[in-house]
Amino acid sequence: MYQPIKISVGANPRSNITTTFAKKGINLETYSQLLSIDNALNIENYLISASGNLKRRQGLSQLFTVAGGYRITMIKKFTNDLLMYAYNTTLAVYSISANASTVIKSNFTTSEPFSGVKYGDYFFISNGGDRIGRVSRTLAYDGQTGNFTAGLKVTGGTSGATGIILEDADSGATGTLTLGAVSGTFINNEAITDTSTGAALANGALAWTFTDIATAPKAKHLFVLGNRIYSGNTSTDETEVHYSSVDSGTNPPFSDWTVGANADDPGTFNFRNAGAVKGFGSIGAQVVVLYDDGKAGARIEQIDVSGTLTQNTIIDFQKIDFGGERGIATTPQGVFYCNEAGIFQLVSGGQTNVPFSDQEANISLALGSDLIEDLSFIGSDVVYDPKRNIVMFACSKDSSTNNLVLVYDLDNKAWTKFTGWNLSRFLALNDIIYASSDTSTTVYKLFDTGLDNGSPISTDYLQELNIGSFSERKSIEKFHIQGKLSASSSITVAFDIHDITGSFTENKKSITWTATDSTGGTDGFGSASWGISPFGGDVEANATIDSFSGANLKISNFQRIRVHITSNDTVSHEINLLKASVTNKGEIRRRNLNT
Repeated sequence: MYQPIKISVGANPRSNITTTFAKKGINLETYSQLLSIDNALNIENYLISASGNLKRRQGLSQLFTVAGGYRITMIKKFTNDLLMYAYNTTLAVYSISANASTVIKSNFTTSEPFSGVKYGDYFFISNGGDRIGRVSRTLAYDGQTGNFTAGLKVTGGTSGATGIILEDADSGATGTLTLGAVSGTFINNEAITDTSTGAALANGALAWTFTDIATAPKAKHLFVLGNRIYSGNTSTDETEVHYSSVDSGTNPPFSDWTVGANADDPGTFNFRNAGAVKGFGSIGAQVVVLYDDGKAGARIEQIDVSGTLTQNTIIDFQKIDFGGERGIATTPQGVFYCNEAGIFQLVSGGQTNVPFSDQEANISLALGSDLIEDLSFIGSDVVYDPKRNIVMFACSKDSSTNNLVLVYDLDNKAWTKFTGWNLSRFLALNDIIYASSDTSTTVYKLFDTGLDNGSPISTDYLQELNIGSFSERKSIEKFHIQGKLSASSSITVAFDIHDITGSFTENKKSITWTATDSTGGTDGFGSASWGISPFGGDVEANATIDSFSGANLKISNFQRIRVHITSNDTVSHEINLLKASVTNKGEIRRRNLNT
C-alpha cells in the first residue's frame, strides 16, 4: 500500500522525508499539508500498483478505421474474434483475425447512438428509431437429400468448417440454416452434413442476417440480465422499461415482446418523475435503471395466484437525484456511473421502506469541485477493466469532444487521469480493452504499445512534501529517487517552493533522472537487466531495471516545497520511492500583522 511521507526527527533539526506516493491519488479538494500527504495534486498517465509504485501506462494502437468520417457510436463483442460496431445509420462487424469489416445493415432510420447486446449466438440491436432487431449468422443450402436437425453440428465436407444448427428454415430442397459457434469458413457448393440425416450443398457463403422483431419496441437502450433483455426509453414512453419474455431455450429467443401477465411473459415498468431512461446496470438479480433525474432498482419475481404463476415487478428503490449518463459499468464492487454532480459508486440502492439504507458514494469528491464543474459527461462512457481492476471514465474537459479519461483504482480507491486519449465508446473483451475515437472514425486497442498511436506519452506527478510547520524555514539537502527505468528513460524531477515570504517559485531547481547501469549487466537478485529476464521469464520490448539515484540539491530558506516529476518518453518507467534530507532552520520572523 502507499504510505504517507514519514518524518523521523532526532535531537538535531535534520529529518528524513520518505514517500512511496499517494494513497488516495489526485486530490484537489483537500489541502495535503493540513491533513494527510496521501493526496497528490496530479497523477497523469500512470497506473497505480498495489505493490507501491506508479507505472507509466502503455499506449494505444489503431485496430481499424471506418471510411466516410462517421464517429462510431457503439462497439460490442460478438465473439472473441468478431466485434459489432455501429456508426451513422449502419451496423457492421469487424473480424480481428481477417482485419476486415462486413456491413450487416446500412439503412436504419436514425443516426442516434446505437445500443447492442449479445445473447447466446445472437446479437440484438436498437437505436430508438427502429424496432429492436436480431442479428444471426446464416448459411443457405440447396440440393437437400436429408433433413437437418436443430442442435446438431453441421460440417463442410471440403472446408471442414463447423457450426451448431440453431434454426432450420426448410423449404424442401432448399433452405437456410442459422448457425452458432461457427469455426472455419464454409465454401459455396460444398457438401454439408449434420451428425444425423442432414445433407445438402452450401448455397453461397456464411452470411449475416438482420431480422426486424415485429412485436419489439423501439428503444434507445438495451441490457441483458439473466434470461431477459431489458429495453429503455421507448418511442411510446421515454420513462418506460420494456423487458422481454424469459428465454425458454428455443430459437430464436425473444421473438415475442407482447406484454402479458404470466410469469414468463414480457412486461413494463416506469418511473415517470425521473425522466428519460439513460442506461442500465445490475446488482445481483436487481436491474439498476438510471434516468435523467433519478434511478431505480427492480426485480421480477414469480407469484402463485390461485395455482397460476404470474409475474410481479418488485421496486426495491426509486430516487430523485442527478440521475446518470449513458455510460455505466457493472463490477464486482457495484455499479459505477457519472452525472453532472460527479462520479458515483452504487453498492446497494437500499429498501424503499428503510430510510438511508442505500450504500452509495460520490467517489469523485477528492478530484475537487472545480475539476468536476469543468467536466462534461454527456458523451461519456464507462468500462471496468478486470485485468487491472480499474474503472475508466471517458469524458470531456473544456472541449466539445471527449479528451480525458479518469481512472479509478479499485484496489487502492485512488484516482489517476489519462490524457492524450480522445475516446467515445469502450469494449472489454476478455483481458483486452478496445475503444472508439471521439474525434475520428478509428477503433483502438488500449494498453498495447509504448506509444499513443506512434506518439510519445507524457507523464506528470505533482505532490507537496509535508515537512513540518508553515512557520519554519527549511532547507533540503540530499534527495533520492527509486524506481525502474528503461535504457533510454529521461525523467525530469523539479522542485517548486514557497519562500519565507510565502511567494511561489516554480522550478526552483531541476534534476534529470536517467539510467546508470550498463546494458547487459545484472543489478541484483531476481531482477532483470535490459533484454534479459530472470529465471527464464518473458522480456517486454521496453524492459525496465531497478534504478536508485540521488542528488545534492541544497535548496535553502523555503516555507513549503513540492516535487514535480515529468517525462515525455516512448519507453516505460516506474517510480516507487522518494527520500529527502531536510533541515529545519527555526521560526520565520515576520512582523507584518497590525493590531
